[in-house]
Amino acid sequence: MTKLSWIRPKVPYVLSVIRLLVIPAVGIILLQCLSAYKQNFDESVFFSGDWFQAIGIRFLWNYLLLLIPYLILYALPFFKVSSIVLNTAVFIFGIAEHYVILFRNSIIYPWDISGITLAAQVSRTYDFVISKEVILSAFLFAAMIVLSLIGREPKFKIWLRAVIIAAVIISGSLYMGLFVMSKTNQMKSNICFYYTLVNYNRENGVLLNFCYNMRFLIHDKPAGYAKDDAASELAAYTGKTVSVVPNKVQPDVIMVMSEAYSDLRNVGDFETSEPVMPFWDSLSGDNVIKKTLLTSAFGGNTANTEFEVLTGMTLQFFPSGTYPYKQYIRREVSSLASILKDSGYETMSVHPFDLTGWNRKNVMPLLGFDSFVGKDAIKAITTYRSYVSDQSAYQYIIDQYEEHKAASPEIPLFEYLISIQNHGGYSSSASLPYTITPDTGTGSDTAYPQASQYLSLLRLSDDALKMLVNYFENIDHPTVIVLFGDHLPNLTDGFMEDLKLTANQDDPQYVLTHYETKILVWANYDISDSDLAKIEEPYISSNYVSTYLSDILGTDRTAFQQFLYQMHADIRALDENYIVGSDGTVYKSSDKNLPADIQAWLDKYKKYQYYELYDSVK
Repeated sequence: MTKLSWIRPKVPYVLSVIRLLVIPAVGIILLQCLSAYKQNFDESVFFSGDWFQAIGIRFLWNYLLLLIPYLILYALPFFKVSSIVLNTAVFIFGIAEHYVILFRNSIIYPWDISGITLAAQVSRTYDFVISKEVILSAFLFAAMIVLSLIGREPKFKIWLRAVIIAAVIISGSLYMGLFVMSKTNQMKSNICFYYTLVNYNRENGVLLNFCYNMRFLIHDKPAGYAKDDAASELAAYTGKTVSVVPNKVQPDVIMVMSEAYSDLRNVGDFETSEPVMPFWDSLSGDNVIKKTLLTSAFGGNTANTEFEVLTGMTLQFFPSGTYPYKQYIRREVSSLASILKDSGYETMSVHPFDLTGWNRKNVMPLLGFDSFVGKDAIKAITTYRSYVSDQSAYQYIIDQYEEHKAASPEIPLFEYLISIQNHGGYSSSASLPYTITPDTGTGSDTAYPQASQYLSLLRLSDDALKMLVNYFENIDHPTVIVLFGDHLPNLTDGFMEDLKLTANQDDPQYVLTHYETKILVWANYDISDSDLAKIEEPYISSNYVSTYLSDILGTDRTAFQQFLYQMHADIRALDENYIVGSDGTVYKSSDKNLPADIQAWLDKYKKYQYYELYDSVK
């Protein structure tokens, strides 16, 4: 036998091993090509072509993460088929990450996978531009498919397959536990931790970033936390709420979380072809309170604003990018709904869209809602861009109010609506009753199609609000309407960038403008002497809303709400990333040298919030 004849039969197996080692490398390149974006401090993103230089040795850490599942598949039969399936999963994940970054200025987290159905539904209103990165990734995906077909299937005995799989699983588990999920060990290996989360993909790698965040699926207890201590400390916060409701009657309450409802005039000065919020601007008097609302969301993550408003808790004490509705609410939790329910209210919630989104179908009952209905419950529907209009949703609220009053006039009602009309994806060609165009005053003739569509939708919301208020103005029974926006829209047509030229960027609170929406409290009685009306600042953060509605609704503050009420004297507002002190100073939540009084309040807040979420007795 010649030397060559001995080598020739081994070639397919050598090629098989080579392709096994090469496929994960191509997969990592594919993911990085799709996701290597830089994120500015103002949340805007742009592609960074030097990602390979930026990631450096950290490419290896990502490569090992993808090699592990390929090794397991290699030890099993039918590697050519199973590897193609895994190749496809990598490609789909990369494409999803790419568009999430572009549309939401965010990245995909482990807990986002459960929301894939909702994402597919809302994606219909976005324009999916086929960029050169997407085209390149398609070629890389094709290369991965070809590599999977090269070489000969390995022939392992069953015992050897078991040994290989066990060795890979053990090694992979050690790698995950001792390095991937260990921030300390990662920092020793030059892993970067940035404020701007999108940058993690470029510097650390998509897979390493994704797997690291698996550690946040479990919420760690605050340092030194003890259930009994938290309970006894909270019990000390007592205070009788002085109701401003006439004759102490329980008012009916209509609360609306209006999708992307905000005032872009907060971001910068600009003119419009016609008024955008004429009814909102006209509201005034002793029965009206209007303020800027500081939230923890921008361009999406609606449920996080909802969580803060209803519970009084803050996103600041959760890992960045988490969603309490999906990850942490597994038991009954005190909220505005449960407080009103305990006071004798019937509590109903409405969302004219997919009820499973953000895990609401499971969460709403735990927050104290008696019912939760969706689009199917609304009989007469007008839609814009396939979304149910605010007009239709508000009419349903009115219809339900009338039915309730006819059947149970003695039972007060709390109706909570999560609107959908103004949801992101302002790129469709759908015609609207209004066509409002903006002018930033920069001297540019640039058109802003997304901004125009958003402002036109906002005008429709203003008309719907007028209808809602006009109806309840004629109701004799005490009634309160609370309307707030969940987040600003993410407009990618250059409009937000041009607004920066006219904004006062020297204002220390300018950094907050990307997180500011609006909140309105309207009543058919005088609320000018309420705690909310007495707040001197023109803003309030979403975690304080339910606390400062107490005297307007005539309910006593809970111990947790009383704590927040007292904390407000020193911390005027806070969201996931920032804290506003009593003198208006804006601090980053990551600042290690916060004033002592602010840090003391935050330490208590974190402890009490954990207690309310996991240990309090309902």
